[in-house]
Amino acid sequence: MDAEEIAALAAGMGKALADSLAANEEAKEARAEAAKKAKADAAESRRIAEKRSKALHTVLDVCDREQKIIASQVENSVARYCDKARRDAIEPLKKDPRMPRTIDYLKRYSALVGVQDRQAVLERLQSTIDLANEILDGAGGVDIKAAMTEAGAAVAERVGKLNGIRVSEADPVPTVNDDAVEDFADSDSQSNQSDVSCAIEEAFAAILGELPDVEAQLADEIEAKKAREAVVDKQIEEATKAAMEAADSIFRRNAEAVAGAEFLIDQQEPFGGGVIVKLAKDVDQVRALSVEVGRSFKTFKQVVQDNGLFAAFASENAYGACNGYRSDWWWGDEIYVNYDGAIPGRQKYNDIPVAVEEDEGGDTLEKSIVRMRSFNEQKYWGMLDDDFQVHVDAFWYGFKKLMVNVNGLFEVDLRAFGNYYDKVRAAAKAKAKALGMQMDPYQAERFCKEVAERSRG
Repeated sequence: MDAEEIAALAAGMGKALADSLAANEEAKEARAEAAKKAKADAAESRRIAEKRSKALHTVLDVCDREQKIIASQVENSVARYCDKARRDAIEPLKKDPRMPRTIDYLKRYSALVGVQDRQAVLERLQSTIDLANEILDGAGGVDIKAAMTEAGAAVAERVGKLNGIRVSEADPVPTVNDDAVEDFADSDSQSNQSDVSCAIEEAFAAILGELPDVEAQLADEIEAKKAREAVVDKQIEEATKAAMEAADSIFRRNAEAVAGAEFLIDQQEPFGGGVIVKLAKDVDQVRALSVEVGRSFKTFKQVVQDNGLFAAFASENAYGACNGYRSDWWWGDEIYVNYDGAIPGRQKYNDIPVAVEEDEGGDTLEKSIVRMRSFNEQKYWGMLDDDFQVHVDAFWYGFKKLMVNVNGLFEVDLRAFGNYYDKVRAAAKAKAKALGMQMDPYQAERFCKEVAERSRG
């Protein structure tokens, strides 16, 4: 092979290689373009799928929310009924002689500091001391377990009066679901919209002239995408409407199926007790303290009669407003009640002010008796006594300790009763919710109305 032949062969091989490289490059670009298009198509498919899924879940959420709202109305009406039944059952306990009695002495003190009649102040104090003695005399008759057992039976009986409520017929005129997406406009309005679009396009063309081929191609792609979007939107709209109609049909069927059903609560076992009661104070010792307070009160009365109302209260300040709290301690739910003075500028108290210094944490019952006996040994010299305040301070110290110890005679744990009530209430609510999930708004309204009427009965 001569030089010319070798050169021709080399040139041919070079051209073949170049053609091959070019073909490979074109194939590579084609594959890249195809991958890019596939990725874009996948992204578009994903976007449309997400859009459809969002529309579907919107329908599901709307329907689920409607069901839960109806069930919640029914359930809450029964819960309110149960709470009232509980209040009605325990209200008599506050006056039941078998329950520990307490004295709201902070409220009484608050009332006293605003009284201008010394005789009225003394009479009210005497009545409070008498009440303390009455509570001490009745301490032996306290039978909390029996009283709470009766209260538990009363709660169960009252809640049981809900049994027999019947679900009404379904709404005779079903309501149209307003949450469904509105229909497309009619053909005339679509035609008018098309005319407007043409006019806008012509105005653009008049100013911008004809689009270059590349821009025209892009414009066609954009318009094609918009057309696809419109088709998808219309499909979603139609699917949403169909789904809403299907849901309404199911709701209607459930409402018709539950019509006439009776509300029946599972029979609960009677409250079996479990109340823990402990005598926290020695009643005889509290009586001994009361005797000493009574002796102190005789001296206190004489001081007030001799020196007037300004001598009636502890040396810190006679005329202040009491601001504290009390609790019906024998019941698990503490009820805090503020007592604010009616006259602006009065000092506020969290307790009855006394000038007698106590041990850290307060004097014990035993020490209170000893101190009151010591105070009572001090003689009051009448109008000539220039240190009568010690007798006033001694009385208020003893009065406060008497109130605290009388109110703390018993320690009671009523958690068992609270747990029993919670069980009764939960059972009633569960039945109400199960029925409510099948009702339509018309049935739920009438059911709640019946519950409210039975609550008043």
